[in-house]
Amino acid sequence: MRRKMKSTSTLSVFFVTALLFQGLAAAWNFPSLQFPLVPTWLGGSPPTPNVPEFILDAQHPWLEAHAGELAALDDPTSLLCAPLVVDTSFDPESIECGHGFDSRGLRGEDVPGDFFKRLEIDNKRCGIDCPGWDNARQRLSEMRDCPRALDEVRELKIEIRVRAGEGSTPPEDVPRLFAEVLGSMRNMDKIDWTLRDDEQNLAFAEAFLEEGVRLSATEVTANMYATWLLDAAPSVQVLEVEREYWGFPKGGKYFGYFKTWLQAASKLKELRGLNLGGMQWEAEMTE
Repeated sequence: MRRKMKSTSTLSVFFVTALLFQGLAAAWNFPSLQFPLVPTWLGGSPPTPNVPEFILDAQHPWLEAHAGELAALDDPTSLLCAPLVVDTSFDPESIECGHGFDSRGLRGEDVPGDFFKRLEIDNKRCGIDCPGWDNARQRLSEMRDCPRALDEVRELKIEIRVRAGEGSTPPEDVPRLFAEVLGSMRNMDKIDWTLRDDEQNLAFAEAFLEEGVRLSATEVTANMYATWLLDAAPSVQVLEVEREYWGFPKGGKYFGYFKTWLQAASKLKELRGLNLGGMQWEAEMTE
């Protein structure tokens, strides 16, 4: 009896500890820890190997629901990323009730239409010391190799925090890669852009200008340094500009950013909504 109680107690400790780590992983957004730590025989979801990180970062519930089927595939990326071609010879009556896949396994049509609706590049997800530029390069390369994501993404969030030691200026290839990939997102409606440095944003502005990129986004949220975005997205209807941080020193440079935004926004022919956040107005801004 004592041996059985000890075994039960050990199992309970393992289960509680696993749940605790899983909760911490979700709270801190560590993808490497978000592979299920609770075994499948205890109710956990099977891992999803060989799935691009940008898809894991999107955290669509369908991915977890079908983790078992995806884990059984040799190349789940092809299933998720290949352009959707409807097979007219497919008999819907052959689908197993409640599963959404037939005897041949998952099909491209089984991936929901909103699977790639919202994507992000945010290096906070991969840990405190994750390099911002390297993470951006990897996620962009994955997106570039996923035609279906490029076609179906509607909302894109970009937030890059440059870590100590990696250099504040972006490597030459990163702005060009951004221009290439974002320029291929022909159906994007919203973009949320946060890059915390004026010089960094200048490098992206030059790359987008050189490549002649025009974004389809009609809604833009950006921090105060990214005025160049309006040149790349001339069809903006809703614009929100966020202050970088509340401790930003007041003075000519501070108000200069918002004056530049106002001047750029005044050229938008389709602008319907403008939010400049906590900006403090000066008399000359009304001119």
